[in-house]
Amino acid sequence: MSSNQQARYRSVFNRLRDRTAILNFPLHGLWEITQRCNLHCQHCYLGGKWEKHELSTEEGKDLLKQMAHMGVMFLVITGGEPFLREDVAEIFEYAHSLGFAWKMLNNGTVIGDTEVRHIVKNQPLNVDISLHGLEKTHDMMTRVPGSFCKALTAVERLTNSGVRVIAKMNLTPEGLKDLPKLRGKLYKMHVPLNVATVILPDLDGNPKPDDLMVTDEQLASNYSYCERLNEGGGTYGRHRRLKPGEVLCNAGRSSFTVSPSGDVRACLSLRDVCGNVRQTRLDAIWMSEGMAKVRMLIAGNRKDCEECEYAEYCSYCPGMAEVDDNGVLGPAPDACRNARIRKQLADHENIDPAIGR
Repeated sequence: MSSNQQARYRSVFNRLRDRTAILNFPLHGLWEITQRCNLHCQHCYLGGKWEKHELSTEEGKDLLKQMAHMGVMFLVITGGEPFLREDVAEIFEYAHSLGFAWKMLNNGTVIGDTEVRHIVKNQPLNVDISLHGLEKTHDMMTRVPGSFCKALTAVERLTNSGVRVIAKMNLTPEGLKDLPKLRGKLYKMHVPLNVATVILPDLDGNPKPDDLMVTDEQLASNYSYCERLNEGGGTYGRHRRLKPGEVLCNAGRSSFTVSPSGDVRACLSLRDVCGNVRQTRLDAIWMSEGMAKVRMLIAGNRKDCEECEYAEYCSYCPGMAEVDDNGVLGPAPDACRNARIRKQLADHENIDPAIGR
């Protein structure tokens, strides 16, 4: 698929997502099928604490059946490491039989020939594999020697089998140094690399080590590099300022998440549990008071940010703000920093937001 085709598909999907958000239609569901993992990543927001009492195979199938009945089109299966569940192939097959456009997020270390066959058979949209730098950096991040080589081998196996793979990176100072060579390596394999610039603290609030955090200068370097690749569209991600009555976030409007034990939230980053599928049907949870509370979040609620000079560059996330203990409407320091740096770069290069460069 060419970059132009990908851009068109993204545009269509974004319009579909925004329209379903207005209607409160559950377009997109994410299921953490397990939080167990064979790696020990320094940046993992779980902080080494895994949720027990996972949904059984039959409970999981019933969950997927309920999603399909509600009209969910897009399904994300993630972990932890999904392949640590013995029934994962059965889950893939059932999801495929229900007609979901599905994808999987995983670390790539346990994908052998058998796993590739299971994936190919059930036709995912794509498989996302974490690569946090080149070998030394990646293995330092995962704290498991050899994990980079296994993940890269999985990328090769899947792409050679016709599966679309997307690599994912959480940006760190060491990862930033590796970025050009890693992109070049993946480019030869026709694999895009998506870079997340925010590393969240643990769910219990413990911050991550300072040496995992990029400085302002390093973050600016990353954005400049992305603009040279035109990943920012030539405007450093500038968009129009939201009107007071507009939706602040699509969480709980067009998407939801389900934890390994069946807890349902509007978003993976939000703390409030709206219900559990072991006690309540998913469609009832979707219409619950907890979900309604999230749907009430609109741009006009954020009075402190209404006149912010960086607002047009801000990718605000209520979940990020809540993780920083500022509440779902408070400032999100990482979003503020990203917006400030983007605007400074755009101003320095005299970018016209109407036409790009």
